Amino acid sequence: ICCLENSAWANIKCWTNEDGVRECGNKIPPEYSQGASVKISRGGVVIGEEEAAKSLETIRKEKEAAIKAEESRKADQALLKTFSSTEDLVLARDRKIEQINKEIVLLESRIGKLDENLLKLKLRIDANKNGAPAGNNDLNENAQRILLQIKESRQFIKTKENERNDISLQFAQDIDRFNNLVKPNR
Repeated sequence: ICCLENSAWANIKCWTNEDGVRECGNKIPPEYSQGASVKISRGGVVIGEEEAAKSLETIRKEKEAAIKAEESRKADQALLKTFSSTEDLVLARDRKIEQINKEIVLLESRIGKLDENLLKLKLRIDANKNGAPAGNNDLNENAQRILLQIKESRQFIKTKENERNDISLQFAQDIDRFNNLVKPNR
């Protein structure tokens, strides 16, 4: 009986029930098995502790954080492999912005030519109203097509301006990150 008692006391575990009351016994009931528990020696001293099992939400968040940390590490490595100095980053940014600026200039030039064509069409439409031969329907359709092209070109310019702003913002973040990564090595 002595040995059985020692064995029993060595396996005493305590847990907290749903009412917040501490309970102890040889086995933790299944409904509390995922919660925190403590193992107590014969003399009543805590000899081991078990943390509560992580919830699925906690596991999901930890996994997402690990993935994000790995992505950040890879992005840092790519940044350091691609650029050797802040000046390299600035030059790359300026090249991209200059390319976008050239595209915008070309689009604005195209809009100017479309505006000229539209003006000529409107003059022909007005002339046809004053006794010139019929054919205004085709001219009106052409005018509508030109107006649509002008509208699409202006929208594309706005898209390019947004892209230019995004590039500036991204490179500003990359420059800050690059400086933080290389700072300890200086």
